[in-house]
Amino acid sequence: MVTRKHAIALFGSLARTEDLNLLSDLARFDPEPAIRAEALMGLARTGVAMAVPTLVEAIASSDLLEAAAASKALEILARRLGPATVRAHLDKSSAKGKKLTAAVLDKLARPIEAKSAKRSESRRDPPIPR
Repeated sequence: MVTRKHAIALFGSLARTEDLNLLSDLARFDPEPAIRAEALMGLARTGVAMAVPTLVEAIASSDLLEAAAASKALEILARRLGPATVRAHLDKSSAKGKKLTAAVLDKLARPIEAKSAKRSESRRDPPIPR
């Protein structure tokens, strides 16, 4: 199984069309949860928006490993493509998939807001001692 996982990781780094189809099939149909999870991460590493529906489908999985990998993969893809691009591909997804994906995208937006608030606080003039 370790050899298969390494091969799948390689497919994700190459991002050729044939590899995307193989990764998508592995992510959806492989009987091993660890292989599905690696295929999901590989899809995210390709940086291709066509991976979003497969990731959204997997995030709603009852298998915890698969769902966690899909969540992380969506986060990676959203950082790379932008949350708006990910949201644009949610039309045909299940309600559960949409809800879980929205939670990932919201979590991604929170640290950005917190960082900008910290920056604005640090730019303020220090209080004048009296």
